[in-house]
Amino acid sequence: MMLRYLATGSFLLAISDFVGVSESSACRYIDQTCRAIAKQKQKFMSFPMNDVDTKSVVTGFYSRSRFPRVIGAIDCTHIKIQSPGGDNGETFRNRKGLIKGYLLGDGGCFGVLKRRFPVLSKGITVNLSNTQAIIVACAVMHNICIDMHDEVPNDLCEDNYDENVREENFFDLPGNTRGRQERDRVIRDHFANLQ
Repeated sequence: MMLRYLATGSFLLAISDFVGVSESSACRYIDQTCRAIAKQKQKFMSFPMNDVDTKSVVTGFYSRSRFPRVIGAIDCTHIKIQSPGGDNGETFRNRKGLIKGYLLGDGGCFGVLKRRFPVLSKGITVNLSNTQAIIVACAVMHNICIDMHDEVPNDLCEDNYDENVREENFFDLPGNTRGRQERDRVIRDHFANLQ
């Protein structure tokens, strides 16, 4: 039930009808399962903790993007959420007037994350505490999928495009020669002399 909810972004009522339980039972089950998965975040969400790990990350960034001495990239995405209401309700309203939470993480990961778990694109309509557990559980499961070399099919959720989603390999797309040339110029002009 929890995986169906995360993988479809359907309303809890539709999920509960599908499996034959009440909506409140579905909400409780999904919340408990997501919280149990989110508790595993220390195992699956981390930064380099020693020199060997740091050198591995630096080498990976250089191999992929030719940026030297980089140990991480920060990105942000918007996730539609239900207004938490109260005094802090307006804190979550973005410049477009929509209620959204912000998720920070490694650069370029959000497109795949949102395709793998469309609930993050369609919106989460549970209370804020449950919303946080759902988002962290999606990130944990996403990292497990990466560790297991599980690829997201290209055609998965193409109709759920989100304006904030960027493709991981944007610079490698055909016809993006100018973007690649500009990136290579920045690297050459600003990073070439770094060791």
